[in-house]
Amino acid sequence: MKPEAIGAVGLLVIDEAFWQSGLRGLDGKATLTQDGLEPGRTSLTCYTGKGKMDVGATADLIAARERLCKALRVTEPGPLRLGLLEAVGLTSDDCRHAATLERRRMRDAGLRPGMSPVERRKRIEAVLPQAGEPWAPPGRCATLWLILAEALENGHDAAGAELVHEMTEAGSVRALRLRWRSTMRKGWAAQVPILHLDATLRPELVQTYLPRIDIGATVAARQPHVRVRQATGSPTSARAMTPSADAPERDRKAAASRLRDLRAWIDLRARQCHRPGQAIDLLVVGQKAAIDALRSAGLPPRVEAVHFNALSGLDHWGGIGGMVVLGRTLPAPRTVELIAMALTGRVPAPNPEDAGWWYPMVERRVRLAGERTAPLAMEEHSDPIAEAVRWCICEGELIQAMGRGRGVNRNAATPLEIDLLTDVVLPVTVDALVPWSDGRAAEPGLGHGHHLHPDGARLRVPGGGDRLVQPAGAVVAAVDHPGHGLLPRGGGGGAGAPWAAGNLQYRPGQPGRIQAVVATQPDTPLIGGTGPGPRRVFSSRGSFWAGR
Repeated sequence: MKPEAIGAVGLLVIDEAFWQSGLRGLDGKATLTQDGLEPGRTSLTCYTGKGKMDVGATADLIAARERLCKALRVTEPGPLRLGLLEAVGLTSDDCRHAATLERRRMRDAGLRPGMSPVERRKRIEAVLPQAGEPWAPPGRCATLWLILAEALENGHDAAGAELVHEMTEAGSVRALRLRWRSTMRKGWAAQVPILHLDATLRPELVQTYLPRIDIGATVAARQPHVRVRQATGSPTSARAMTPSADAPERDRKAAASRLRDLRAWIDLRARQCHRPGQAIDLLVVGQKAAIDALRSAGLPPRVEAVHFNALSGLDHWGGIGGMVVLGRTLPAPRTVELIAMALTGRVPAPNPEDAGWWYPMVERRVRLAGERTAPLAMEEHSDPIAEAVRWCICEGELIQAMGRGRGVNRNAATPLEIDLLTDVVLPVTVDALVPWSDGRAAEPGLGHGHHLHPDGARLRVPGGGDRLVQPAGAVVAAVDHPGHGLLPRGGGGGAGAPWAAGNLQYRPGQPGRIQAVVATQPDTPLIGGTGPGPRRVFSSRGSFWAGR
C-alpha cells in the first residue's frame, strides 16, 4: 500500500520490464500439505478484531475446507481441475470469502517495543498451533483460495495450484504447490495515469497487470555508426565451455580448446576496438558460467566481462569501441511454462509431441544489410504466452546487452562494433552473417586486405613494389583481397605452387595454416617464375612478411 506521506500521485512511471517482479512461488517452496488443510487434523478457528473466537466465521471456513479436501482426496497429481472444483460445490464467491476468513485465523500476539525476549517468545507461542500439529499458514491459504476463485471465474483449470508428492523427513506427503501473480499495491495504480517504458515490451505479459494499457507505436532508431556481425554455430554455451566435473576427458579438452580460442579472439578484438581516452575498449557479455571461465583464464587488459541478467538499466559502457555477446539465455520449456502458469493461472498449450521435451524448431529470417534476409532455425514455444516469456528471457536479454553500448548515440568519430556469437534472430540489421566454422568468423576484422600487427594497428597491403616489414610476434596475419596469396618462407623462385590465398592464423608453438581461399590477380609474376600468380605472405613460427 502507498505510504500516506507521499500524498496524491499525479503520474506513475514504471521503467524496464516489471512483469516478473510480481510472480511468486517459482522456487517451488510455496506449498501447503494436504493434511494441513484437513479440518479434522488441525485447529481451525477464526477470531474477531478483539481476539475472540468468531463461531460463524469458523463454521463457514470449515465448510469451505471440507469441500476443498473432498476434491483433494480423489484428484491425481497435477493442476486442480475445474470440473472437480465445480463438482464439490465450490464457487468463486465461496473461495473469495474463504480467503478473507483464512486471514482471520491469525491473532494479534500483542508484541510491543522493549518487551523482553522471554515475554515475546511466550506471546508468539500462544498464537501458534501446538508442536507437531499440521500447519497451513493463513496468508498462503488465502492465496490458494484466490487462485481457485480466479480459475472458477474464468472457467479454466487452476494451474497455480498443483498437487504434488512432497518429500519430507517423514517421507512423501501430498501437497499443493502454489504459483501466482501478485497484484499491484493499493493506492498506486488506481485512478492514476501510468507511463510504462520498456525496450523489450511484450504486451501480452504486461496486460495481466495493466489490462487497459494502450501500447504506443514502436520507435525504430537508425544506428549508422554501429556494425553488427553475427557468427552462427559458435561453441559459447555454458556446457560447451564449462563441462561438469564428471565429464569425459575429451569434453574437458575440447572445452579448454574453445576457451583458448575465445580468449585469443577477444584479445584481438580488444586491440582492434581500442578507443583512446576510454578505460574499457571491449565489453564481453555471456552466461555466468562462461564469463567466470573467461575471468579464470585471464582477460586481456581494458576488457570487462559481465553476465546476462545483470545489465538492465546500467550505463557504464557508452564509450567502448566494441562488444562481444557470447551465447544466450534459453530456459527449458518447462521453466517458461511454469512462469506462464504463475502469470495467467492457466495451463499453457503443450508443444507438439514430436518435439520431445525441447522446443519445436521454426525458420526465422535474419535481417541483413542491403535489404536481404537469411534463414536461421530457432526454438519457439507453441503457447503464445509461454513463447512471449521465452522471447523476453532469450532475445530480450540479448537486446538489453546490445543496448549497453548506446549505439544510437554514436557518430563517425565513435563507432561501435558488435559481435553476436549466438544462433538467435534479433530485430536488428546484421552487416555480416558467417558460420563459426568458417575461419573468418574466428578472425574478426579480416577480409579487408589488412595485415594485423600485435599492437592492434592495421597496415594495408600495398599494390605496388613496397615491401612490408616483419611484425615480430604477430598473432594473426591476413592478406585477403584479390592480388595476394600465401607462400611458405623459402618457397620463392618458382619452387612449387604457392599456398592458396586466404587467412593465415598462428598459434604459439604451431605452424600457420590456411583457412579461406580468395581470388588472385592474374598479372602479378612470382619471384623467379614466369606465369601469373599472387603476391605473397611468408611465415615462420608466427613471424609474417608480405611483399612482391
